Amino acid sequence: MEVCQVDLFIPNPNKGAPPIVLYPGECWYCGCCVDECPIPGAIQLNPPLMNRVHWKSKNELE
Repeated sequence: MEVCQVDLFIPNPNKGAPPIVLYPGECWYCGCCVDECPIPGAIQLNPPLMNRVHWKSKNELE
């Protein structure tokens, strides 16, 4: 919860439950929460289409 640069998370009133995302539209999709989460795969970022990278690696072009 403390790593978010935009302070989107608030504590969940249910003990042991993940934090609540207060304003998901304000997310910068920086990935800090994914990197710092102790449970692998618990957080998945799904950036909007306009924020996704549209490139191919050299291996895909051959």
